[in-house]
Amino acid sequence: MTDTATANPLEVAISREPRLQAIGDKSLQMTIAGLMIGLGLDFSQAESQVLGIISNADAHKTAVAERLKTKRAETEKTFYDGFHDLLLDAVKATPKGDLPVGGFVINVDPDSEYKNADGSPMMDQANNPVRGPLVSFDFRWTPGKAKSASSGSSNQGRPEGDYLIEGDETVYKSMAGIAKAKYSEAEYEAYIKGSGATSRKFLTDKGYKVPESPVTDADGKKHWILTAPAAA
Repeated sequence: MTDTATANPLEVAISREPRLQAIGDKSLQMTIAGLMIGLGLDFSQAESQVLGIISNADAHKTAVAERLKTKRAETEKTFYDGFHDLLLDAVKATPKGDLPVGGFVINVDPDSEYKNADGSPMMDQANNPVRGPLVSFDFRWTPGKAKSASSGSSNQGRPEGDYLIEGDETVYKSMAGIAKAKYSEAEYEAYIKGSGATSRKFLTDKGYKVPESPVTDADGKKHWILTAPAAA
């Protein structure tokens, strides 16, 4: 017998409605059950609302893509703002010789199956696998393969994604492309060769604000969105 005092209310709603149980897709079951509970709808009303949204998916495509883009940017900012400085401080506090020469990568699995010390699946009291978020570190103690040098390749090793300026519809392939388009190529080349600096520093010296991380759109493509300096 289901303990309704502690059970997930969505699961309870599904267990009480045979028509919900007959739906094979778990996500669809949960969505309809959520409308039934949240809005006090009966099964038919909730099903009609959900199917109406699905059947008109193309009409909502742009709005969904924009919202997804915003949500991803918000998530990225949350983690960047929360952990960037903490990690940087930890790296700075560690003697350089003690750091992994190849750096390290943080791996995040939002829904991992937990393991016991012997490698067997961790089970709860009801003998169900225990799942949850898992964070791990991949320390690269040996250097990676050196990148081959090639002349005339100013974009070699640049981060993935295209580059845009807030309020400007032009899409650039690199920050160097922005620098050369907004200023003279001769000025840019002289700066880079003379100082050994980067395109990022060239633009920030000119007053551009360059993000530390890109935003990812609904199609999984990355975009670096710069802010232009205020007009003089």
